[in-house]
Amino acid sequence: MLPSNILKQLRKTTNRWLTQTASIQRQTEDRGAFGEQIHDFETVASGVACRVITAGSSFRGDMQSSGNQELMLDRYRIVFPAGTAVDVDYRVIIGSRVYNVVGLADARQDETDVHVIATRER
Repeated sequence: MLPSNILKQLRKTTNRWLTQTASIQRQTEDRGAFGEQIHDFETVASGVACRVITAGSSFRGDMQSSGNQELMLDRYRIVFPAGTAVDVDYRVIIGSRVYNVVGLADARQDETDVHVIATRER
């Protein structure tokens, strides 16, 4: 573990590069009047500083099917300040773009920031 003064300086430097803001939403499940499952999203945080980094595109074979349609998915790494609560199956909204969190980069030893892997349909 890094000394606290070094960790504080690293976080401050990282946060300087988080130039975008996001809303973070988690998926909720409920039952409708006829017992059907209803999926919705609730906002758990808004105005969160972040930065989106392109991590790959569908040209590398990241294709998925939904029904009878093929979706081209782009992969992104989204960086948040240390301590940001975000998990798999959350979604991140930055401007008009919606990103679906599919993984966490949690094998990092120093907690200078939070990284997630996300996809975006196009």
